[in-house]
Amino acid sequence: MTRSVYADRTKGTWAIELYAERGFHVLVVSGRGTLDSGGEINPFRQEHDDGVAVLAWLKQQPWFTGVLGTAGASYLGYTQWAIARDAGSMLQAMSTQLIGSDFRSFIYPGDAFALETFQNWLAMVDAQERPLLRYLVGMITSIRSGTTGWPTISRTTRGGRRATTAAVSPR
Repeated sequence: MTRSVYADRTKGTWAIELYAERGFHVLVVSGRGTLDSGGEINPFRQEHDDGVAVLAWLKQQPWFTGVLGTAGASYLGYTQWAIARDAGSMLQAMSTQLIGSDFRSFIYPGDAFALETFQNWLAMVDAQERPLLRYLVGMITSIRSGTTGWPTISRTTRGGRRATTAAVSPR
């Protein structure tokens, strides 16, 4: 199983054809808010609950043997770690690449928020489902008007706690 937020299925899923050719059932799940799956994408925060829901659905499928393997690189690897504990004994293998079990160290290297890395990733995910011409016209328009059209990061205080929120809004 691979759970992806990418419209381009070549991102982190290159091996799924190899698995299918060798007789494995292959399940590629589109993340919430991507590829017309409904809802809104909320990176990192939704992956555990959504993944547990996929596991419950998977257990009900007549073709499912009760043995699960997961695969994926980077964010797709993160989606595996998000469900690993709750998958229980049916999870027999995880193939994660470009990710460790401590994803926080990637987002906060040296305890500093990696704004550029995270912002570029959000921009890529936001732009992936927009037609290229519409995206380019929007970028040219935003450059001419003096706005960048890139994701915005806002800081708010909730109940005395400071929260950093990354938001992507098409302009």
